[in-house]
Amino acid sequence: RLPLTMRRRRLRIEVLARLGRLQWEAAGPGSDFSLGEALKRLEEALALVAPEDPVHLAAGIRALIAGVCYDLGDPRSLERALEELTRASREMHQAGDALG
Repeated sequence: RLPLTMRRRRLRIEVLARLGRLQWEAAGPGSDFSLGEALKRLEEALALVAPEDPVHLAAGIRALIAGVCYDLGDPRSLERALEELTRASREMHQAGDALG
């Protein structure tokens, strides 16, 4: 309930992204650690990213989302994985970090 300062928002983004990564890497049937739950956490994290945040923050989350979507494996998820990676790549390139 405290005001969402820039520092608290970024910390929340990092926590959600790490939780999403853990849920992805430890995914199993019938648990909170599933690909669907991982995707939800990562989408929450991405929704909190603001335009003034470093580009690598959103790009890293997009890469994680792409990994989860790839593991889901259905045609729509695979399409989304490609979209997320393409967008992350473009954002990094526009920020002058094509290598990133």
